[in-house]
Amino acid sequence: SPNTSLDVVGEISVTHTNGQRNGLYTNTAGQLVFFRNNFSNGEFTMVIDDETGNVGIGTIGPVSSGYDTGSKKLTVMSDTLNNATSGYLELSSRANTAGYNAGAIQFNNAENAGTAGTGTQNRTVGQIRTVITTTDSNAGDDSGGTMEFWTKPEAQALAKTMTISTQDPNHRADVTVDATQLAGDSGTNANAFFNAKAKGNYYAGLDIKSNSGHVGGWIGHWNGSSTDRQLQARVGGN
Repeated sequence: SPNTSLDVVGEISVTHTNGQRNGLYTNTAGQLVFFRNNFSNGEFTMVIDDETGNVGIGTIGPVSSGYDTGSKKLTVMSDTLNNATSGYLELSSRANTAGYNAGAIQFNNAENAGTAGTGTQNRTVGQIRTVITTTDSNAGDDSGGTMEFWTKPEAQALAKTMTISTQDPNHRADVTVDATQLAGDSGTNANAFFNAKAKGNYYAGLDIKSNSGHVGGWIGHWNGSSTDRQLQARVGGN
C-alpha cells in the first residue's frame, strides 16, 4: 500500500467533456475551497477554514461575527441579489411511520458525563425536531409533521416541553407547553406556563384576532405602578 503523501500545488479538478470543471484547492488564507463550473466563474460551493473551524456554503466565511466571535460557525448563503433566494438548512428522512423523525437539531454540553442520550447526566441539553404525523402509514404520500422542542432541566432528563402541531388539520393549529414529562414534585406535579414580559409600564398579555373581520380581543396585565396593577380582558379595541 502506498505510504507516501501526495502534495499538490494548485488545484485538483475533474473536467467533463463539455468543459465543465469541478474541484478543490487551498487559497492564500489557508482555506480549503470546493468549486464548481470552472473556478474562473467564481462559483465556489463550500469553504473549510481549518484555522477558525468555520465552514461556509456559498460563502468564504461567516456573514456576521455574531454573538460569540470565538465560536465555530456553519454559514449557508445565497449570494444572488434580489431574487428571493436564501440559505437553507435542510434536514430530511424517508419515513412512513408516525412519530419517526423528519429531522432534528441537537444542542449538547460535552462537559456532562452521559453519552447515551438518556438520564440526568445526558450531554444533550436541548433539541428541536419534527416528527412525522400519519394515520395510514403514509399510504396517500401526504404525511404531515409536528414540531417538538425538548429541553433538559438541571439534574433531570431531557423532556419534550413544547409542540407546534395541526393534529386537527381542518380546524385548528395548536401550540402546547407540556410539563408532563418533567420529574415534577415527588414525580407527580409540574407547572406549565406561557410567559410574557413587558418593558416598563406597558401591557404583557395575549392578543386574540381572526382574519375574517370578526371582533377579537385580548387578555393582559397592566403594570401602572408598584401599587397599581390590573388583569384586564377586552373584546375589540386596542
